Amino acid sequence: MKWRSACLICLFFMLFPYTLNAEEEHSDVATYTGSDLLVLSGDWELHLGDLHPSDVSDDTFIKNVSVPHRLSISDPSLIGAPLSYRKVLDVHESERLFAIVLPDRIGHYQIWVNETLVAPYPVDKRDTQRMIPFEAQGPSVEIVINISGYLDDSGGLIHTIRFGNNEEITTYYLQQLILSYVPLSALLIIGVSYLIFFAFLPKLKQAMYYAIFCVIVGFLAIFQMDWFHMFAWHIEYRFVYGLCILAHVWLLQYIISDFAKYTNVLIDRLAIVTLFLCAFFIIMSPYQLFQYFHYLLLVTSLFLIVYSFVVLLRALRGKHPNAVYNSIGFAMLYAAMIYEMVTYEDRFFIGSIVSLGVLFHISMQIINFVHATHRSYTKIEELTAELSTLNVSMEKKVQERTQELDYKQNELLRVNEELSQLENMRKRLVENVTHELGGPLTSIRGYVKGIKDGIFSRESDRYISIVYDKTLLLERLLDDLHDISGLENGMLSMQFEKMEMISLMNRLVISYEDEMLEKQIQLQFFHHVEQAYCIADASRIEQVFTNLITNAMKFSSPGSTINVEVSVDSLHGTLIVSICDEGEGIPNKELPFVFERFYQADNGTLESEGFGIGLSICKQIIDQHNGQLLVESQVGQGSVFTFRLPYEY
Repeated sequence: MKWRSACLICLFFMLFPYTLNAEEEHSDVATYTGSDLLVLSGDWELHLGDLHPSDVSDDTFIKNVSVPHRLSISDPSLIGAPLSYRKVLDVHESERLFAIVLPDRIGHYQIWVNETLVAPYPVDKRDTQRMIPFEAQGPSVEIVINISGYLDDSGGLIHTIRFGNNEEITTYYLQQLILSYVPLSALLIIGVSYLIFFAFLPKLKQAMYYAIFCVIVGFLAIFQMDWFHMFAWHIEYRFVYGLCILAHVWLLQYIISDFAKYTNVLIDRLAIVTLFLCAFFIIMSPYQLFQYFHYLLLVTSLFLIVYSFVVLLRALRGKHPNAVYNSIGFAMLYAAMIYEMVTYEDRFFIGSIVSLGVLFHISMQIINFVHATHRSYTKIEELTAELSTLNVSMEKKVQERTQELDYKQNELLRVNEELSQLENMRKRLVENVTHELGGPLTSIRGYVKGIKDGIFSRESDRYISIVYDKTLLLERLLDDLHDISGLENGMLSMQFEKMEMISLMNRLVISYEDEMLEKQIQLQFFHHVEQAYCIADASRIEQVFTNLITNAMKFSSPGSTINVEVSVDSLHGTLIVSICDEGEGIPNKELPFVFERFYQADNGTLESEGFGIGLSICKQIIDQHNGQLLVESQVGQGSVFTFRLPYEY
């Protein structure tokens, strides 16, 4: 799409000047028919000195020249000498008002038409005219142009002169002004716009460089208008030429800045320094010296133009986003500059082909700016969409992090609470150990001292039994501490084997019958099956049963009943052992904590003797058997502790 649009623009600008020039007549035959403009090309007589039409003779005649033309500077007598050009043309007898248009800067001149001075030497060079109206009667018109002190590296009328009726010449002159200066003035406006753009974005140095180029070229357009004719023409010529070189400096700086990746730093610096020196030399040197070095400056400028175009071609190969339209615009501008430097012929009626090149270059820059803006807008849209996605993702991540932090905070609070509970348990354990071990030891010490001192009879079995029972209590307390330590370290040994549970439970119940009778508690055993097998550790199951039956006996009053019941849940494949007492019961608020370590009910009904770890040990033993330990209780009615074990058929 880029190349199609660029080719259409190129085609338009290639055909545009020919379209404007279609109505002009270019002929060596000096005949004005009254229609269209007549370009006074072809043969002119060249005379030496200020020639009056009546003084035409062979003595003043030098030669016939074809205008536009260049004079050789090999003849020193021609340098600085006044020259005269003479031409006779046929006109239509009905026409009376005519005019001619002279090119820019042809020196200090005067014009004779049919021996009438229509344009004398101006007193002030600011009064120099380019469009000369006059009245003449046909059928022929003799035109003599006297040029005083004209100096140039080629000399002579290097641009064409146009002739026609006054109305046509006036229209042409206005068109020439518009088509010559409006594009360049527009470039001045664009330059100021780029400077404002650079003021807001100082990092874009290429904007500043192109702005300076635009301002210089725009100033050149204004400089060539009638406002600055107070200067001598050759000073103005050198100044304009120097400004053109400076414009090339900033144009090259723009290329170097925008396509820095494709340039050579050493050549860049050398080129910039060379152009500055050339501009300084052109502006400061005398014109006679400048014309001798003109071709050297021309070659230098051509080399730098070639280097600039090589950089643009490399940028094209590298697919730089700004390379396409910049390359096309610079190609047309450089072509116009080379044409203008190599030839001084005015082939298009707009006055200078550089104006056309500048106009084309402006168009390419505008298109390039539009495309750059489009790319930036597209990039902004992409970045906006990406930013929106990132915002959503960021919000989601922030939400996830917040939830994670909340979870971690809750976990930390829970761990802190657990640590606090563990610390309380540790304190309670120390207190319990001190209290529970201290009680039996105090009793043992008292009875032993009483026997030793003779207070109690040594032959009395009662006191010896009491001491023995206290040692058993101490042993049980120490066993509990050992078991809880083993459970925590995973070192509590288990010897699993297939065993018959009815006979085991029956044996355990019988072992507690005498103790129950002493406390006047009735112990009953019920089983709904004759045999029931489980994979279990007999000693650990006995430990669980002993702990539960001991607690039931401890909290049962004389005359109450403790029932031990064994049943099978065929639906779930479990063996159920229940121990039911008629003791004080456990409050509902205490039930969730009865299997926690070191827990003892505040009312003193649960594990009033011990460390508060017996039920916790029972729970972990049953868990290791893949079973369940449950409790049901009501205050004043008793408690039921049940453990379930996987049943083996």
